[in-house]
Amino acid sequence: MLGIRLLEPRLSEPSIYRFRRVDIAINWTAPALRPQFDKARAAASTATPALAKSIKDFRFYDLRAKAADDTANGRGEEAARDLLGHESVKTTQRHYLRRGKIVTPTK
Repeated sequence: MLGIRLLEPRLSEPSIYRFRRVDIAINWTAPALRPQFDKARAAASTATPALAKSIKDFRFYDLRAKAADDTANGRGEEAARDLLGHESVKTTQRHYLRRGKIVTPTK
């Protein structure tokens, strides 16, 4: 998915994900994204056999936690709560924010 980045989901429609590619916004539902995710995961596990088990264990739903973590790291936990549509930031913290030591890539 070159040149495509995830935007915040519409809060009025939490199952709609917005992506921006160049200058157009594309709205996708989770069922529309799932086949693309499965295809990318299969290709990644084939391309890197040493990581195949870890890649196959990665679930589509894990992207929600990743989006919450990235948003919390960049804009704060309140923004992550808003992104996920939670009423309480404690729900976001308990179920989605997977905080650990932030390290730099080795390569």
